[in-house]
Amino acid sequence: MLFLAQPGSEPDFEAARSRLAKHAWIKADIRRAGPFQPDSVNSDEMRVFHRHYEECLEHGGSIVWYP
Repeated sequence: MLFLAQPGSEPDFEAARSRLAKHAWIKADIRRAGPFQPDSVNSDEMRVFHRHYEECLEHGGSIVWYP
């Protein structure tokens, strides 16, 4: 999962691929994209993503990876 700060409301797939490539994810398959609702990180099931949301705000992006 990629959290990526973007200036507009339309997903920028090229920016997403570029961010992923910086972390050696060059064959990532982007299947869905959409806006993230900031209040959602306050729910119990989404709390695990809170630090990734904060990292995105601070650094412009965050990658969540789990096997």
